[in-house]
Amino acid sequence: MRNIDECTNEPVYECLWPLGAGPTGSFESANGITDLSGKTIGELWDVMFQGDIMLGRIREELSIRFPGVKFVGHEVFGDTHGAQRVANLARLPAVLKELEVDAVISCVGA
Repeated sequence: MRNIDECTNEPVYECLWPLGAGPTGSFESANGITDLSGKTIGELWDVMFQGDIMLGRIREELSIRFPGVKFVGHEVFGDTHGAQRVANLARLPAVLKELEVDAVISCVGA
């Protein structure tokens, strides 16, 4: 919506706050996992900025630290940023449950 400021005769534009609305309710955080040994970790990625390299390095380090940790690659979940992001994220809870994923790494690359 465009108006004219009566004092300066300059246009005035209505705008939205770029940070958006804040949370409207409360929720409890899940307890963190203290030991990833034997757990299954899902890898999410937005298919940008070499996140596949970052996930590979994270996977290597976690495998050293936690015996028996397993990974479900980002390819299973699909792109979390591109054209299919809405569909991919909508089905994410069901896929995580189906694959018995205990934790997720969400990577945007480096």
